[in-house]
Amino acid sequence: MKWHPDKNPNCEECQLKFQRVARAYEVLSDPMKRKIYDKEQKLMESAIKSNTVSITTSNYHELVKSGDIWLIQVYVDWNEFCQHYAPVWEEVASRLDGVISVGRVNLGRDKGLGSRLMGSKDTVPSIAIW
Repeated sequence: MKWHPDKNPNCEECQLKFQRVARAYEVLSDPMKRKIYDKEQKLMESAIKSNTVSITTSNYHELVKSGDIWLIQVYVDWNEFCQHYAPVWEEVASRLDGVISVGRVNLGRDKGLGSRLMGSKDTVPSIAIW
């Protein structure tokens, strides 16, 4: 009630905070939405961080089809081998910086693009030269 717009007229910040609280309540009070939220949070905690370019279906043609040579890793966040390989990938990427373009495709988020680059959940992490 602290941020309710009726108690705080003409307070834009209060309206935004109240909307955020209302959305949170909507998710947390619905068992199905809560389950989805919890699953997404768990995935976010295990997300593999990288300094390389994230290649997606939406930016693939702009980046990779530009004529440059690309070294692309296909991975999923939750895979133990991908997690273990992450520091090696970062080392390789830093050594190749300025020599060739280096990027990666998250197969867990972009299945179609990952499979086009020879990746599958059974063969991650995979590396492709494009």
